[in-house]
Amino acid sequence: MAAVAPAAPLLAFGPPGWIAFGIVVVGTTVAAVYVANEAAERTFPRTIADTDTKTRTKCPEDHRGRVQAQGGGLEKSLPWMQPMPPPAAQGVALAGAVYAMLTKREKEERATAFAQLTRWVLARPPAGVSAVVKMSFPKPALRGGIRMDVEVLAGKAFNI
Repeated sequence: MAAVAPAAPLLAFGPPGWIAFGIVVVGTTVAAVYVANEAAERTFPRTIADTDTKTRTKCPEDHRGRVQAQGGGLEKSLPWMQPMPPPAAQGVALAGAVYAMLTKREKEERATAFAQLTRWVLARPPAGVSAVVKMSFPKPALRGGIRMDVEVLAGKAFNI
C-alpha cells in the first residue's frame, strides 16, 4: 500500500477527500493486478489445447466391451466405452452390477458363473487383455445356455 501513501493527505478534506482517496486506492489496486497478470502471461504463455473438436463416432484409443448375463430367456448387460482401459476393479464392479440386476432365482442359477467370471477378471496379467476376447462362464457350460459373459470388443481391459 506504499503506492497510495502520497494520496493520504486527501483524507484530511473530509468526505470529498475520502472519495478521492478511495478512487486512488481502487485505481492502484486495479493497475497492480493488471501488471501482475501481464507479467504472468509473459512468464507462462497460454497454451491452446490440441484437441479434435469434430464429432467422432469412434475414438482412436477406444476401449469397449460388455459384461452380460443371459440364457433361459434372460439378457441383461452393461457395456463400457471409454478412452482409458477399464481396470480389473471396474470389471468386477460391472459384473457385480449385472449380477445385482438379476432376480433371486436368476442369481442362484448364475452364482458359479459370477464367481468364475470375477476370478477370471482378477487373474488377468498386469497389462490386462487386448481385444477381441469373449469368455463365457460357468465352465463347464450349463443346460439352457444359462451363463455370464465378458467381451472385450476393442482396445484393452482389466489391467492392474
